[in-house]
This record gives sequence, C-alpha cells and structure tokens, in this order.
Amino acid sequence: MQIIRNVQPGEYRITDIFPDIWMSNALMEIFGTPEAVENILANHKVNVMDRRYYMAVSNEDGTIFISLHHLQTSPEEILHLDIIHELVHVRQHKQGLDLFDRTVSYADSRTEIEAYAITVKEARRLGFTEDQIFRYLQVEWCTPGEQKRLARHLNVPVGPDCEFIMDYEVYVRRLKTGNPINPFLQFLGAVPEEIGEGYARFRLPVRDEFKQINGHVQDGLIGALAVETIAHAVMTSLKANECMTCVETKNAHPAVAIDGDLFSEATAFKKEGSQIGGECIVRAESGTIVCRTAATFFIRNEAGGRL
Repeated sequence: MQIIRNVQPGEYRITDIFPDIWMSNALMEIFGTPEAVENILANHKVNVMDRRYYMAVSNEDGTIFISLHHLQTSPEEILHLDIIHELVHVRQHKQGLDLFDRTVSYADSRTEIEAYAITVKEARRLGFTEDQIFRYLQVEWCTPGEQKRLARHLNVPVGPDCEFIMDYEVYVRRLKTGNPINPFLQFLGAVPEEIGEGYARFRLPVRDEFKQINGHVQDGLIGALAVETIAHAVMTSLKANECMTCVETKNAHPAVAIDGDLFSEATAFKKEGSQIGGECIVRAESGTIVCRTAATFFIRNEAGGRL
C-alpha cells in the first residue's frame, strides 16, 4: 500500500495521503455504498499537524487530524489500520455520536469498540497474527488490564499465547504523562524528570524505610535505582520489535546517602552486536556522588513483534 509521507503540515484530501485506500474492502463496510465512499474520499478533510500524537477525529466537524511524526515514522500497515479506524469515527460523527464519551472507559466505549472491530477485521485480512493485533490495541492511555478487556470485546485472544507485549515507545510516552504504569517505580517513589534519546534522569525522595540501622540509605536500593535509570535510557534507542534484558551490572559507592532527594542520571552507549551498555551517576541532594553504575543489556528481536 502506498502512503505519501513527505508532506508539509496542512489540509489534504484522504487520497492525497493514502492513494491506495480505495482498494480496501473496509470502506464499503464503513460507509455502505460506492457513492458514499467516493464522496468521503473526494471531499473529506485530513489535517496533517506537526504534533506528537497519532490520528484523531474532531468531535466538532469530523476533520481527521494526523500527526506528522506518526505519518513519517510509523509502519505502513499501522498507518493504514489507523486511517481505517478514524474513518469509522467519521461515519459515527455523521451519525451524531459523541466520539469522546468520558462517562465510560476507552476500553468499553461503544464508538471505540465499533471502530476497532472493523480495524481488527482489516488487520486479519492484511495477515496480522493475533499477537500483532493484540499489540496494536496497546495505547498509552490504556492500562494492560484495559487492553485485555478491549481485546475480549473484539474476540482477540488474550490467553497464554497472546500475553502483553512490551512496546517501549508507548511505555515511555505513558511514563512522561505521569501514568503510574511501572510497579517498581511506584514502589520506590522514583519520579522521571527527563527521558530523551539515550538519556534518562530520575529523582527519588529518601524515605526512612530505605535506611539501615546506621541511618545510611541501603546501597543495593541506590544501585537498583541506577540500573532502572540506565534501562530507561537504553529503551529509548530500541526499535519496535526489540526487547532487552539486563545481563551485567557493576556498582561503586564512593559516599553514603542519608536524607533529601537522590538524583540519578544515565546515558546509553551505542550497540555492539546484540548488546548495549549504559552508565549512571547517582547524586545526593548536596551534589555528592553516592553511586556509579555500569550495566549491559542484551537486545533481541521479539517474536511476533509489531509490524
């Protein structure tokens, strides 16, 4: 399928961006008649915007908004499924439905379930596996539990052969929005202050239960914070079909931590074969270095990963 990615922000017709979309059987299922399909493709507005999100339909006038970043970087199959999904919302808008009903969960929304039902059917026609469809349902505003509930509404398997698949790009976006999705970070109380390409910085308020009988923060806990920070720096450089496992860590503790906040700052190194490394420095609130950590992660391709 052809998708025109090299465009500037602005207003377009659907076929200006998706010239092959008329070949999809999903359009007749969405709009019912060839005339309705032709009218939508010829006249409906698509607005490409230089903002980081995916696609959405305006509740006001039904305009489809597309993120330029999404258009330029996402796989063709994902973009195709997304536009099919949004075209269902276009029809729903014309029917007078509220596309953003906040009284129900996203996973239980009538409009979303209907849109995903047609999108899932299209994904199967394209040859997606059930694992890949389940992963497609993963978005940063849904918890893993909500993702599984949405999958059940759509008859997408969620059993042992189709478990939650980590998508680090989605995870990082959710983390940046303050979504409490990492149980270990919640347990520690670590707060992400900055996560960028190959870089991460966290802040950890020291609690009394972190301390040993001598009043010093337990070294292993500081080391765990450091490794977690390195992991977040590493994951920003992974591709959609890659996952990581920590295989080696080395810690040095030149000073002790007692009170106040701890600040961990990590940088990831370039890959060498199937491995990527990183280093982290943890400082006390005074600026004193209390931990230096190096870690190595093994990177592998994920079976059944996102197309």
